[in-house]
Amino acid sequence: MGLVFLGPPGSGKGTISKIISNEFKYQHISTGDLFRENILNSTTLGEEIKKIVERGELVPDLITIKIVEDKIKSIKNNKDFILDGFPRNICQAKALDKFLPNVKIINFLIDEELVIKRLSGRRICKSCNNIFNIYTLATKNIGICDVCGGDLYQREDDKEESLKTRLKEYKLQTKPLIEFYSKCSRLNNIDASVKIDEMRKQIIKIMLKKIKWKRYSK
Repeated sequence: MGLVFLGPPGSGKGTISKIISNEFKYQHISTGDLFRENILNSTTLGEEIKKIVERGELVPDLITIKIVEDKIKSIKNNKDFILDGFPRNICQAKALDKFLPNVKIINFLIDEELVIKRLSGRRICKSCNNIFNIYTLATKNIGICDVCGGDLYQREDDKEESLKTRLKEYKLQTKPLIEFYSKCSRLNNIDASVKIDEMRKQIIKIMLKKIKWKRYSK
């Protein structure tokens, strides 16, 4: 079974994806991770993605679709996976529907102010990439990783002004997508402002539901 997680950055999609993946042996496919992997490896797409992300903009559809489709094709039988952060608009949704029509869509609902607080407080270790948060998961020593002692840093796209730009663009692009999936009776909303375990329970309930949706009309 395939699951698609929709929601703004900071809604908890990444964290809950890892929990569900570990518990049910699902493959977790995060567009953010795929982007960072390409950036880290200094691929041609990675260099382009890096510039786009640092401006606080969303990566173009053609690049995103290509990276995600290639990743899904690499998974045996294309089964039991979570798509985190894709699709973000109708163009991507229709592309997904062509090669993976039977997936469950889960939408993470959360207040914008809470998203900004969560992400502006995020700090990442330069050495081991462990993630902390000055509000919810502070380290023992300010700016120092609890795991390896490396220096922590704040990503450019986690700064408040960049976050506001990202959230504005996210809303503009995903509002039609939400309406699209609602009309097809494919949208399952969950409350993402609650604790992780509560989110997990909501998602498992949706996973157990039978698929009863309509294909979109071209």
